[in-house]
Amino acid sequence: MALLAAISQAPYALACSCAPLEILFSDHPVPKHVLATRSYSLVYGRPKASSRGEPVELEVFQHFYGEPVTEVAAVDKPVSACGTVLQAFKTRVFLVNGGFVSYCGNLFPDAKLLAYLQARFKSK
Repeated sequence: MALLAAISQAPYALACSCAPLEILFSDHPVPKHVLATRSYSLVYGRPKASSRGEPVELEVFQHFYGEPVTEVAAVDKPVSACGTVLQAFKTRVFLVNGGFVSYCGNLFPDAKLLAYLQARFKSK
């Protein structure tokens, strides 16, 4: 059963190219320019309900970058190969663009990532 799930998701994973977060938020001028012009927000939190495209309230533990976010919606897979699902009360780091979270912006909050983000961006 797990193999079938992996195979069914393969086209989406292969079509979606995610840059490592360290590159996106490095001191290189290109990523800073991209962030400045595309309204990204970076937060650590959890959705209060599950979502497959509809907006849900977000409980924010830390806000690292961009405008404050209180609501997010998952980019749905039929709309984009980089779609994702937001699971209720599942703690994640979210890279939000225009109120939406894609596959690449739904990150597991391991200790290394959180330490990197806390060092790179002073928590607001």
